[in-house]
Amino acid sequence: MDSPDGAPSPELSTRIFAIGKLVYSFTLMEHVARNLTSGFCEDTDVGLVLVADLNFSLLVSKLKVLATIPELGDTGSDLGAWAVRADIASQARNAIIHQPSGLLEGRTGSLQTVRQSTKGRKIYVPKVVQLRVVEVPEIEAVAAEISDLVMTAAPLINSLIATGHWWGPPVATTS
Repeated sequence: MDSPDGAPSPELSTRIFAIGKLVYSFTLMEHVARNLTSGFCEDTDVGLVLVADLNFSLLVSKLKVLATIPELGDTGSDLGAWAVRADIASQARNAIIHQPSGLLEGRTGSLQTVRQSTKGRKIYVPKVVQLRVVEVPEIEAVAAEISDLVMTAAPLINSLIATGHWWGPPVATTS
């Protein structure tokens, strides 16, 4: 609940901050996935154009296919494993971000959904859903997994370069 002065409560502020970290981490992971995918083109500018309009799910699907290139060897397996982890993390992120009750208290509620009729009229259909509180530790755990995926991409990219079948820019790694 908000305080009398209109400011969000400390609990709500903490939850909003955690969701912000989750959104930011996912943005970084999406950027990494674009670079991983586009690096398979000799001209990375062309690669970036090819992946520009792809959503995250399509990027991950392409990475899973690219990971099966035999010449990549064990690095291909690592790329495939990264893509699977990224897909799972993305689904967990979507469950938090896109649920109707991300910041609401847990209760059953009714939502109005729109369905287009065959004659072009909109029909509003009530749908009962279970609303739940997304706890801050859950949000932070998903954000941490996504941040780990971003960090583990650097050595993966350098391994891809070493195969001679990936042409994106090298990445500096930290120890």
